[in-house]
Amino acid sequence: MRITCKYCGGKGSLPCPQELRAKRERAKKTLTEVAARMGISKARLSSLETGRWDWNATLVDKFQSALKDLG
Repeated sequence: MRITCKYCGGKGSLPCPQELRAKRERAKKTLTEVAARMGISKARLSSLETGRWDWNATLVDKFQSALKDLG
């Protein structure tokens, strides 16, 4: 059985880092708030959002959950 990724739809790519940063900014959440909720440092989240570090599905899940939890 083949499972299709819920983020890339089987295309092999995760959301664009800049799109995730824009989503956080639209939600009016700081790096510190979201990073703390994700369990990572704000420096790491900044590196993810600027593309210096690569996202993975687990980090995207944590990011989405953090934004949702912070309302």
